[in-house]
Amino acid sequence: KHVVKNLKTSVDTGKISHAYIINGDEGTGKKLLSKIFAKAILCEGINSPCDKCASCHSFDNNNNPDVIYVKSDKKTIGVKEVRDQIVDIVDVKPYKYNYKIFIIENADKMSIAAQNAILKTLEEPPMHAVFILTATNIELFLPTILSRCVVVKLRAVNNEQIKDFLIKNKEIDENYAELYAEY
Repeated sequence: KHVVKNLKTSVDTGKISHAYIINGDEGTGKKLLSKIFAKAILCEGINSPCDKCASCHSFDNNNNPDVIYVKSDKKTIGVKEVRDQIVDIVDVKPYKYNYKIFIIENADKMSIAAQNAILKTLEEPPMHAVFILTATNIELFLPTILSRCVVVKLRAVNNEQIKDFLIKNKEIDENYAELYAEY
């Protein structure tokens, strides 16, 4: 809850950093949080994300022109992907909204050379660029990358909280809720 509150406050106050690393174990919601955060940054509504404005709709339909998902066909993210999908286009102003957001899932899979290739961009980013990196092993990042990013650490929700949520919001029998929470 405190992580969501801090990210929401940064959006509400307009004090958005240029780079975030969302770190946590598998299943802690890194990908979901990165998407909701990006959506909130670009939202045109009063309560972000509003799910009503053009930005939110284009985001939900995976066609927001100012959100770039950095992808790789390989097991690692190499220099070519970083240069082609970030460095070469980062200076181009956003198409429609105030920010251009780069989401790099599994950014801890960037090679050392790829991290070095993005380093200058993180050191001197354009005013409109926001980078959201997700990772399961923050120790794989170069110290120079870590020092230029806001690190957000996610922890797994305990089974009791999951069970309580399921019972309260889904009206699931307590025995099943305990089983589902454990699973």
